[in-house]
Amino acid sequence: MKGFEIIEHTADVGIRAFGKNLAECFENAAKGMFYLITDGSEVSSIGEYNIKLKAE
Repeated sequence: MKGFEIIEHTADVGIRAFGKNLAECFENAAKGMFYLITDGSEVSSIGEYNIKLKAE
């Protein structure tokens, strides 16, 4: 399954995101935005962070 696709839209941009659940859809939508606003050849990973949130 592909994560996202760029679609034609009357707004500036359209992204269609896919996933097995809502969380995965949001993750893939963020990847689509990252794809649109960055030049991937100039971006490198500097680390990985695990973040846990808890709300009431």
